[in-house]
Amino acid sequence: GPWAPVLLILLRFVQGLAIGGQWGGAMLLVTESAPAHRRGFYGAFAQAGAPAGLVLANLAFLAISGGLSEEAFLDWGWRVPFIASIVLIALSLYVQLKLEDTEAFKELAAAREDTSDSAAAAPPARSPVLVALRKYPREITLAAGAFLGVQVTFYICVAFIISYGTDPNGLAVSRSDMLFAVLISTFFQIPGVFVFGAWSDRFGRRGVYKWGAILTGLWAVPMFML
Repeated sequence: GPWAPVLLILLRFVQGLAIGGQWGGAMLLVTESAPAHRRGFYGAFAQAGAPAGLVLANLAFLAISGGLSEEAFLDWGWRVPFIASIVLIALSLYVQLKLEDTEAFKELAAAREDTSDSAAAAPPARSPVLVALRKYPREITLAAGAFLGVQVTFYICVAFIISYGTDPNGLAVSRSDMLFAVLISTFFQIPGVFVFGAWSDRFGRRGVYKWGAILTGLWAVPMFML
């Protein structure tokens, strides 16, 4: 009933927090372990995980939708790729349990252990999340706002566009054609991440990110016109 969309939004919000932690942790792990002059390129390996996963997801949906009728796909077929992703969860847990912390994190942990007895006897600090929000509100707000534009654009291009394109009252394009179009564009996103990651090493992160934001804003109008 009406609780279905409410629960879906709630679960998606929880999933978003989990993805944020995993994604941010992966980026830190890669960039802190990379040479200082190659952090953009090395960071691309973590960033490429999203489009690579989307390519695999679209291939799975193409395989399922191609072998089922529209009614069967909407009734139960769409659930199959999600259930199959349990294998990836097990793989993720295995990798996470085997990974070691970065040298920067180990140095910070060692420095904390070397504190004096008086500091050790002091009351425990407040939540690190609250401390970070209080000390760095401008940086956190700027980073969240900048990344919001990336995420909203990404999900419009990979989720909303499929729903709109296959809608009989929209473009009325077949589901397989829409999935294939997203599959092709997402495939080219993978080398693009590495190219612009390397550019950020050479020309600076801020300039590359700003031009990406400007061009994304300009592209929004012709994209929806198309």
